[in-house]
Amino acid sequence: ENFNFKNTKTIFQKLNKKWESRGNYRLKDKLDVKINTNSKFTPIEISVSVHGIGVSDDVQFHNLRHFIFKGDTFLILVEKHPYDFKNNQQKPIVYILPIKNPRFYQILNIKDKIFEKFMIDLDRKINAEDKIVSREQKIRMGQKQWRQYLAEESMSITDSNEVICPISFLRADFDKLGVLFVASHIKEYSSCEDDEKYDVNNGLLLSSNIDKLFDAHLFTISPEKELIISSYISQEQQKELHLNHGIIKVFLNNEQRMKYLSYHRNKFKQLERERKEKDK
Repeated sequence: ENFNFKNTKTIFQKLNKKWESRGNYRLKDKLDVKINTNSKFTPIEISVSVHGIGVSDDVQFHNLRHFIFKGDTFLILVEKHPYDFKNNQQKPIVYILPIKNPRFYQILNIKDKIFEKFMIDLDRKINAEDKIVSREQKIRMGQKQWRQYLAEESMSITDSNEVICPISFLRADFDKLGVLFVASHIKEYSSCEDDEKYDVNNGLLLSSNIDKLFDAHLFTISPEKELIISSYISQEQQKELHLNHGIIKVFLNNEQRMKYLSYHRNKFKQLERERKEKDK
């Protein structure tokens, strides 16, 4: 439903990219992939060539591919049919499931309802399975999918198969994140409503050391998208902790994410006051 002309044009406008009309794409009605209203799935007829999926005359395939920006993917399922000896051929059915990169939802300020429902259902399953596991452990058990989701958003702005922390500028291979990166909630998980827990706008992929500082509210982000650092961290410590690089603002070009950061900023101010009170 999100692979359509309207959304594609909006994405280009938001990213200040030029829309270049070529060939069939000059006609708006030829840009949309027609959705099958009689079924959950829309069949798309394509050919399979030696060099991959699709050939030059597969109009539907190229219409669909036109809506991909870096980080979007196709999930391709092939259903093989028995060989037709009578006609001397075998016709597999190929299903193409286009999957939007999380940055798509962040840019358009809309929700990825399917992913969020999946994560909430996973939370409930984890909570029901083992009553002994602590709440913190249960939250971390769902971290893998949440981190993968935010990593896909991060990878969409780099030139290669890398993710980058918007604060420390640390880079890592998307497939080898290890313990270097954490999917950090802006508004802490324990305070979230269900529709906030896995909203892409409520997350940032941060390097582990930065995540610890962010989670402890030892720094936050201003309405002008600049770092606000606790007075308890000296200039020298800021350098050592990699808090002196500024911030990659492309991740903040979204009203909803800035609203979550407003919540984080208010918590930072409150805790900063409490820290100073204790020192008196």
